[in-house]
Amino acid sequence: MEDYITDVAYISNYYGDLAPVHLSFIAAINNFRAPDILRPFSYCELGCGCGKTTNVTAASYPHSTCVGIDLNKEHIRIAESESRGLSNIAFLDKSFHEALDCDLPKFDFIVMHGIWSWVGDATRTDIIRFVKKFLKPNGLFYVSYNAMPGWGQLIPFHKIIALYLKDKNFPIAEKATSALAYLRFLNENGSAFFSRNPEAKIFLQTLEQSDIRYVIHELFNKHLRPEYFCDVAADMEKAGLTFVGNSEHFFNSNMVLPEQFRKLLDTAKSRISAETHKSIIRNDRFRKDIYAKCKPREQSKSRTAEYFGKFMFGTQIPLSDLKLEVSLHNYTLTLNADPYLKIFEMLSEERLTVEEVNRRLGRPESAVGETAENIVNCMLTGQFHIFLKKKSNPQPVTHRFKFTDEYNLNQIINWDEQYSKVIFLASEITGEALVISKKNALILSAMYKFGLSEDEVVDYVYNFISDDIKKGRNIFGFSIGADIKYLVAFEYRETVKHLLNRLAAFGIISPEPEAAAR
Repeated sequence: MEDYITDVAYISNYYGDLAPVHLSFIAAINNFRAPDILRPFSYCELGCGCGKTTNVTAASYPHSTCVGIDLNKEHIRIAESESRGLSNIAFLDKSFHEALDCDLPKFDFIVMHGIWSWVGDATRTDIIRFVKKFLKPNGLFYVSYNAMPGWGQLIPFHKIIALYLKDKNFPIAEKATSALAYLRFLNENGSAFFSRNPEAKIFLQTLEQSDIRYVIHELFNKHLRPEYFCDVAADMEKAGLTFVGNSEHFFNSNMVLPEQFRKLLDTAKSRISAETHKSIIRNDRFRKDIYAKCKPREQSKSRTAEYFGKFMFGTQIPLSDLKLEVSLHNYTLTLNADPYLKIFEMLSEERLTVEEVNRRLGRPESAVGETAENIVNCMLTGQFHIFLKKKSNPQPVTHRFKFTDEYNLNQIINWDEQYSKVIFLASEITGEALVISKKNALILSAMYKFGLSEDEVVDYVYNFISDDIKKGRNIFGFSIGADIKYLVAFEYRETVKHLLNRLAAFGIISPEPEAAAR
């Protein structure tokens, strides 16, 4: 992968689509049996970047074995530094070609975000070989990529930038800044490329609002090759992979498409053909797809409820705030009749499996597939969540609290050392990350140190922020003349009122008896 940029570290982020619980759910709704994530399993992220997703996965599933692979040594250094408290994770600073010869286990999950579109044929071949060699039978593989036809109007960006910078010997960050200025000049002065290409205008706005590291990795690599879904699927077939579904839940449902397009899909002779039609109809610009290492098979039109395993479904939203009607890509999903009213009420009070919901609806066992279909539709509204554990009925945090694992404690105590712009905490309850701001993390670190003594916490945070501003940083962006101490006190009270109990509900903290200050 010598053709991929390694002298600038990429932005650090967590991608929930790569979470085992999400991958397993998408497999289930498409009638594929996913690996059992409640038992020990193995997970590998190719091109793991700064390791945030791999680290959160290892912390959320302490019974898993996780591996992150990236050829950028700075990425691996950051990933390892942020993995404190974890014993079930390893990072390798290897190319995919080198990783083929490593002593690695077979994996239940292999994931790869945003790599496929930016590497050449040789590296793509190595990826296929890696997946073919290391993915277990029936294991899941996630791949995301820039897609056609949506990227069609944007392909010239890559070449325009390369031509403009051909003879400019700048450091790469200056090259990116200069390239954006050139594109802005073309746009503002009415070049035909922008005036006749509205998508290019929108994309330029996106680039200007993005972290410069994103711009560099998006457009400065030697290779940039968006592809049609059917062509990627053909490459995946070389690794013995079968298309499972789109990682975005609602894209797996044909009902979000106008009726005339649904009729078109009925004429498709295969899932690959149908999915290619859908990708063209939507004008996909970026795709997130899941494949399984198994032979192609006919898709059943009824839900196989057993594939949902022991997943529990619930919501953090009060019943009174749940919406019975939501808009999905120009389609209105209305769930204002039974059994949905009953299901909404059940899941607002308790986390339940498909079988438990089926029993409470008074349905026979033979109707569990229909109940699974109902729950899948509930999930489409975006108001419900998958849980891996029953509600623990946590006691309110009224004085001191403790972190339930060392990883999350380190994320909070060392919040200012985290490479990401926000803090991602790991939850064994949901199997995914809970996001909080670094300002919240600073307050939580002070609360962990001083208990819930408002005066001590507010003074500590206020002094930290004041010293930060004196150093010319102002990382929290306070405006000049703001009453910072008042704002900190307000944030503290909001944290006590809302955030602490949310963290407890997700198993990240728990109350502990009053004790001496740490």
